[in-house]
Amino acid sequence: MKKNLPIILAAALLLCTSCQSKSVGTDSENDVSSSSTAPVSAGSADPVDTSEPDSAGTGELPQPSETEEITTEPQTNAFFKPGVWQCSEYYFYEFDANGTSGRTMDFDSSVGMPFEYEVTDADSGALMFHIFSADDKSPATAKILSDSEIELTWDFGRTDPLTYLTGKTLDDVEAEIGHFFKPGTWRGADGYYFFNDDGTSGSTQSFEMGIGVGFNYEVMSRSNGFVNIHKGAADVSEGVVISDKTEDSFTITWENGTQEKLVYVSPRTTDEFKFYTNEDLQQIALKYYQANNDGYTPQYAGVKSNDDGTATIQLYDQVTDHNTTVAWYTIDRVTLKATDDIMGSEIDMSGYAD
Repeated sequence: MKKNLPIILAAALLLCTSCQSKSVGTDSENDVSSSSTAPVSAGSADPVDTSEPDSAGTGELPQPSETEEITTEPQTNAFFKPGVWQCSEYYFYEFDANGTSGRTMDFDSSVGMPFEYEVTDADSGALMFHIFSADDKSPATAKILSDSEIELTWDFGRTDPLTYLTGKTLDDVEAEIGHFFKPGTWRGADGYYFFNDDGTSGSTQSFEMGIGVGFNYEVMSRSNGFVNIHKGAADVSEGVVISDKTEDSFTITWENGTQEKLVYVSPRTTDEFKFYTNEDLQQIALKYYQANNDGYTPQYAGVKSNDDGTATIQLYDQVTDHNTTVAWYTIDRVTLKATDDIMGSEIDMSGYAD
């Protein structure tokens, strides 16, 4: 796949079919082909929007706002106003202040391409883009409709509508979009998932014994939720689909069809987050029972993990041909706050942990 990357990157820049549908504002605001605003001077320098998008850090794409605060930036003779221009929901252009270079980024698949360009006729907006090298030539025409709207028409006939987003860089926009998985601890069906701050790695620990495995992941498509997860060895991968995604929960569908819901529980990661395994909880429950029942120790203990982060412990004896339950406890595996399910009383078992 790496051998085909240049072709993919070029296609992301020049054949960005997703640019044909805008995702910001209303249809009337963003249908630049129907705008009656007169073109502005190509050499004009306008104030640059430096406001913070409301969606910073949430995993959602920042959107332009008509009420954004405007601050004055240094004057520039660049044909395009320096900053980030949005083409579609996930596709962006960044034009540098030098007036000769920039880059694109498709945050849906994390594919982008730097480019250089030159203005061949300022009056008509004729441009020449150089993507692979200085010898590579991709003609285009830019029609500046307003301070924040441009129609960029490529020589092969397709027009990309661009809307000015921010005077910051694509790196800033990426940081504001946030990682696909919020860093921290997520609770799954059988254990915890820890997603690291780097946005590409994590690890797991099971409820049963606290053992797990490290993993790396790459987001293939944000919009479709396609993710490749590499557990253990880098060449062992599994394609999964993320759905029903919110800031604090999502559903993961594994290749075998099994679905698992993950819930965000803490910003702490694997080195900071402490929980008690099923084996730990059984021993804690036994110690609590012994301390409150004259030292008597039930013969057996069983445990069942619950979806809310608790575990239910059954303490019982085997009497001839049947079992006799002596206690049921539901315990929070993080705080050790518990409920005596037979008596209906709340208890604290934190004093019985090692």
